[in-house]
Amino acid sequence: MSSLTPYLILAIFPVAFLLGFSFNPPELIWGARLALWGRSLEPMSQSPVEVREKAAAYRRYAYFLGDAMILGLVALLMLRNSVPATRIGLHLANWKSNAAVGVAAGILRVLVQRLLVVVAPAIDPEDSFTWDVRRGAPSLWVLIFIAGAFSEELWVASCLVVLKATGHSSALSVAMTVVVFAAIHYSYGFWGAVGVALGESISALLFLHYGSLFVTFLYHFIGNLGSLYLHRYWRVEHP
Repeated sequence: MSSLTPYLILAIFPVAFLLGFSFNPPELIWGARLALWGRSLEPMSQSPVEVREKAAAYRRYAYFLGDAMILGLVALLMLRNSVPATRIGLHLANWKSNAAVGVAAGILRVLVQRLLVVVAPAIDPEDSFTWDVRRGAPSLWVLIFIAGAFSEELWVASCLVVLKATGHSSALSVAMTVVVFAAIHYSYGFWGAVGVALGESISALLFLHYGSLFVTFLYHFIGNLGSLYLHRYWRVEHP
């Protein structure tokens, strides 16, 4: 395995984020119009509602494009370096117990999210994530979170395997992977990125211990469902 491979695997998520998740034609067109009118760029939260609606609709489907890019690039790099699928957690060994651990960890994550919502300031409906998840069918968001949880946890597992295989310690492998993961989620704000980093640190440790994507996928997916509920419905039921 080349010494360059760890950096290539770490770069997959940022590349997919820039080319898949971040590219948004309605936002780009709106920005171009502002430039033609000689006006400075403004946050999307201050743009007309119809522009935000179009951008949010495009983004819901762009998630699948970004996830497909992550899966394809990870698969290509793993095949090129002869890394078997079982090594990155794609196996059925002990799947029942691994699934139970993943579900239990995911439920605990949701309970922590629920506690933070109670003690933290109220959820801002104008926050970009909150604004997005309150639009579109809930079933579509469930599919988005299935694809996202699987692709992101596959990337995390691949990063850990490659980093450790090239001589990095477990602690450094986790730290490097989590820093990249949190940086990509910095749009959630500083404390949001910190929360993402803590949550994904737990996921990385679960993978190192159990070596199964059943655990980390379910932990991530159930956590996402909890976040969807809190951001989409909490303010409505608890003003």
